[in-house]
Amino acid sequence: MKKICISKDWFFRRPGAQPEKIDLPHDYAIGAPRMPDAPGGAGNGFFVGGRGEYVKFLTIDAPHAILDFDGAYCCAEYFFNEDWVALHPHG
Repeated sequence: MKKICISKDWFFRRPGAQPEKIDLPHDYAIGAPRMPDAPGGAGNGFFVGGRGEYVKFLTIDAPHAILDFDGAYCCAEYFFNEDWVALHPHG
């Protein structure tokens, strides 16, 4: 089995924002606004939280492939060709 790293050239987008090109690992909170009345307060660094979308375009020239995601956090949903595959509910 051939193992390849797919950590480079992802796209990250918050709702209503333009996608930005990133490499993994990536911290969702980086670049997010801080608010004094954020629900978690100081315990969450005054970050509001929310949803984000990570997108990676792959061409896989093989009859079978295994994608292994290491370090996805908090309610990660996985889609393949826009079809829902799995939910990782608790980080």
